[in-house]
Amino acid sequence: MTTSADVEAAIGTIPPAWARAIGPAASPERLAPIAEFVAARRQATHVLPDHERVFRALEATPLDKVRAVILGQDPYPNRKHATGLAFSVPEDLDGPLPRSLGRIRAELQSDCRLSLPDHGSLEAWTRHGVLLLNTTLTVDEGVSGSHWQARWWTLTDAWA
Repeated sequence: MTTSADVEAAIGTIPPAWARAIGPAASPERLAPIAEFVAARRQATHVLPDHERVFRALEATPLDKVRAVILGQDPYPNRKHATGLAFSVPEDLDGPLPRSLGRIRAELQSDCRLSLPDHGSLEAWTRHGVLLLNTTLTVDEGVSGSHWQARWWTLTDAWA
């Protein structure tokens, strides 16, 4: 039987306000299959984002501050890119931006005529109530879509 400690060790901890709002979907019993899948993958390969960033979107945007939600598929499968925030990369990223983020930036510049910073971090958006959530919260390094079998949607659909 998977315990709360097992779940926390595999996938981290959901912030308390979010866990209360999500209700039964955030219970150790419901999270156990996800945690078991992720724990097995962590033993076999490098899983992104790092353990402490799995629930970063929820930590960065408290429930009572959410004004908009942007959904991504899964974390970037590149260690340099995966932050736990959908479509965001570290501010100090050395190298090109992921294509999806480049397209988002191009649309914001052309459609909204926004002046954007010279980096790809969207973390500032979270402070304005934008929840940058992936529907699958983990991925094997280098393999997009590799954790859809974990059934993260049983949890992330509860937030919608």
